[in-house]
Amino acid sequence: MKTIELIENGNKIKVTEINKKEFVKAMAYAKLAKEIETQTDALIQGITEIIPTEGLSIINEKDLGLRLSGIPSINSMIFL
Repeated sequence: MKTIELIENGNKIKVTEINKKEFVKAMAYAKLAKEIETQTDALIQGITEIIPTEGLSIINEKDLGLRLSGIPSINSMIFL
């Protein structure tokens, strides 16, 4: 089992009612950001090979999705 400190000297601090909110925030950050940092960096590197960083700063997430995946089309004949 590997121990990862969420905050400095965290192994010496007990979780209490007073600090539990801070603990939950630190745990969420560790799970949602730190654990996937390597994958996120690789994704960003791949995207910036397709779209330069300067171009990313002027588009939103919907535009990015369209640029990476194309415009979805629906065959209306399916519904007839």
